[in-house]
Amino acid sequence: MIYINRPDLDKQSLYTTVLQMIEDISDEYALQKDFGTLSMANQEVVEFLMQSYDQFCVDFSCFIDNDEVGFCFESSEPLFKKLEEGQNGVLLSILSDDLEYQTDYKQISFSIHVKPKHIIQREPIRKEVLQQNRTI
Repeated sequence: MIYINRPDLDKQSLYTTVLQMIEDISDEYALQKDFGTLSMANQEVVEFLMQSYDQFCVDFSCFIDNDEVGFCFESSEPLFKKLEEGQNGVLLSILSDDLEYQTDYKQISFSIHVKPKHIIQREPIRKEVLQQNRTI
């Protein structure tokens, strides 16, 4: 799990930070072909926040699990109700495979299924390393 807690970021810095995280994930897990979808989905959330609120604080987290990359935006206030009802929410639901709003609208999470080639290629190497460590 990758977790960022930066409530001090201004709006543009939030967008830049989220985009940089997605670039890092894409590079690490050979997901360059999925970069467009991953970044567009997050862009819908960030643009909604930037257009809808003068001030907001969110925690952004990301998880990577075999065949999906998941994202979560969480706040201390109910920020996401208008997102569910608006155009950004419609586009987000099209882009993501699993989209969930917390009932109090303080959290939104979504995931996108991918084929992480890098993980598949790296797994046998990990097994070899484990075997070498056992024999030493």
